[in-house]
Amino acid sequence: MKMTLEKISPYLAKSLEIPGEALAQCFTPASREDLDEIVRFRQTLFEGDAPWDDKSYLEWRYSFDGTGAERNCIWIFRKDSEIIGCLGIESVNLQLPGTLIPACKAMDILVDPELDGRGLGAWMNLYLMSVYPVIIVVGSNKNSHSLLMRLFHPLSRTRMYKLPVRSGKFLQKILKSSLLSRIVSVPFDLLLSARRKLQWGRHEKGVSIRELSVIPPYITQLKSGREDQISIQRSPEYLTWRYVDNPRRDYTVIGVFVGEQLAGITICRLFFSESSQQLEATVLDWFFTENGAGINHRILLFRECISFLIARGVCMINVEVYCNSCHDDFHQLGFIVRDEGLPFFIYAKDEELRERLYDENRWFLTEGDFDTDMY
Repeated sequence: MKMTLEKISPYLAKSLEIPGEALAQCFTPASREDLDEIVRFRQTLFEGDAPWDDKSYLEWRYSFDGTGAERNCIWIFRKDSEIIGCLGIESVNLQLPGTLIPACKAMDILVDPELDGRGLGAWMNLYLMSVYPVIIVVGSNKNSHSLLMRLFHPLSRTRMYKLPVRSGKFLQKILKSSLLSRIVSVPFDLLLSARRKLQWGRHEKGVSIRELSVIPPYITQLKSGREDQISIQRSPEYLTWRYVDNPRRDYTVIGVFVGEQLAGITICRLFFSESSQQLEATVLDWFFTENGAGINHRILLFRECISFLIARGVCMINVEVYCNSCHDDFHQLGFIVRDEGLPFFIYAKDEELRERLYDENRWFLTEGDFDTDMY
């Protein structure tokens, strides 16, 4: 049986002992006065393990005007003046060939665990489906996955690509010996380097790399590979907010130049991986100029970005993406495919629009769209 707002509202109202007509009044966009209480609610649910910068993160992520009219907002559900649930919304434009469609990304959904199973999480999602015409969700956990499968249209998972460039820590885990892994890693790393050079072919002359401190305003003139697919619209202002102003994560903006001409930009995050005990990097976004003189500029951009990251001491490079057309390029660069990505869900109110948005072969998303810095 399909779950609808009309069917679940009486059940939730009875469960919470709230009149059915009052449910919508309990669920409103948060105002500035709600912020400290939201932080305490999240701390309680995370059992004191919420990130130390949670308040600054929420202030960066959402506006708190209490109307929901701003680009991003967090909705809160109150019972007897206490917050018992919340759900965050980021308004975006979906870029389809020849048109833009307003949509939103749903994130940061939390429900008081004492109310698990009463339908509050489902009701909040369904209510927002009546407010927003298109909703995207990337990622789930064991508590939310089955609910999202029932409420949204599931597409295939994102795809993870990994490029190992140094093998020491990996071999140490297998061989259980620090000394032996150091000995074996030398020829192994030489083989990895030789494999990259063989796959990459000749090095283009006049290419240089520079670390950039700002997102250049002319980035909109560059390509991303998204142009003939469904993607989330980028702008210099959005990218600056997403990567430069982000209080939770530090990102590196890398510019690749051919002579003095900008050929492309990648946005990366370098981090120490607790699981692998080594320095890794993730490439979250990329933009490049039109191909010219027989050069694939996406390949050129990634090749130079990889060289930059290797020089920084990175041992593993990760790219998570939702895009079938990227596979050949990443294979050519030496990446290994790992089908362990995030689940991707979508809802569209308009039936005609569903035919376009529910086609997984049309989508192009990068990790910059997945909001992995929420926690």
